[in-house]
Amino acid sequence: MTSPKKPPRLPRLKRFSYHAAFSYFHDDAEYVHSVREALPKEIKVYDYRTDESIIDVVGLELEKTLQHIYEYEAMFVFAFISKAYFDNRYTKSEWEAASRAAARKPQYLIPVHREDPERQISAIWLNGTLPADKLANLIDGRIRRPPRAPLWFYWSTGAKIAAAVLLLAVILWFWPSRTTLKSADANADAIIAHVVNLGPKTCTLVGQRLKFGSLPIEDVELRLDKSESPTIFPGEHDVTLHTFELLTKCGADGIRPSEQKVDPLLGNQPVTLEIDIRESDDAPGKWRQKSSTFPAAHLKLLVRKLVEADDAYCD
Repeated sequence: MTSPKKPPRLPRLKRFSYHAAFSYFHDDAEYVHSVREALPKEIKVYDYRTDESIIDVVGLELEKTLQHIYEYEAMFVFAFISKAYFDNRYTKSEWEAASRAAARKPQYLIPVHREDPERQISAIWLNGTLPADKLANLIDGRIRRPPRAPLWFYWSTGAKIAAAVLLLAVILWFWPSRTTLKSADANADAIIAHVVNLGPKTCTLVGQRLKFGSLPIEDVELRLDKSESPTIFPGEHDVTLHTFELLTKCGADGIRPSEQKVDPLLGNQPVTLEIDIRESDDAPGKWRQKSSTFPAAHLKLLVRKLVEADDAYCD
C-alpha cells in the first residue's frame, strides 16, 4: 500500500514576519476567522482582529503601519473581496500596498472572491464561498508552494545593503580613473588647469608644459604649486602651475626680443597647455597626455612680469 504523499515543507520566515496577511471587510470577519482557525497552527497569519496582531501595531500610526505590513511583512496577502471591500478606507489602503509588492513579485496578492466567484475574470483568485476548511487547505497549499521570485525579494534590508556595498566595491576595484583637461587659463602669477577625474580612483599629474606655437616665446616646463598635491582625486579641480622665467626666441640677428616687442603679438593666437596624467590602470612608467588651448592674450600680465624688458643677446 502506498503511503500518502507528504505535503511540501512550510517555507521558513526569513525576511518576512508572516506567512500570510488577511485583508477583509469586517462583515466577513466570522468567515475569515473560521478559515484562519482551520489552517495549521505553524502558519503565521496577520489578522488585525487577533490579539497578537493588535500587539504588533499598538501605539503606532495605524494606516502607515498596515501599509508596511501588507507591502513588506507577509509572504502572501489574501484579500477577501466583497462589495464593500473597496469602500473601506483601511482595506483599500491594504490592497494598494499589497498591489505595489505584487508589481515586484507576481502571485503575491491573491484575491478571495466572496460574491459570485465564477463571474470573476482575475487570472489568480480563490473561491470565497467554499467551506472554511476547504479554503484553508487551498491557502495552505499556496503558502507551501511559493512561486519563483527574484532572489533579492527574499533578502532582508541588511542583506540588500551588504550586496550593494559589495557590488560598489567590485565596481571601484575594476573601474579606473579617467581624466580630462577641461580648460586652461592664466593670471598674473600662474597657469590654471581645470582637470576633471571621471573615475572613482585617483590619478597622478606627472608633467606639464606650456607651448607657444608661432609666437616668439620658447616652450616652457611648468611646476606644480607647492601647496598642491600631484594626486588628482575624483571630481573637478583647479590646478595651479608656475613658471619663473619666459625666454623669447632668438631671432636671425642673434637677439631675443623684449617684452615690449612681444606684447603686441599676444592677440587671439592660441597657446597650448599640455599635462601628463598617469591613470590608475596605466603600467609603471606610462602616462597619457592631455591638452587644452586658450588665447595668448590671457598671458599678457604674465609676459610683462617674466619677459625681459630689453632686448638681449642670445647665449
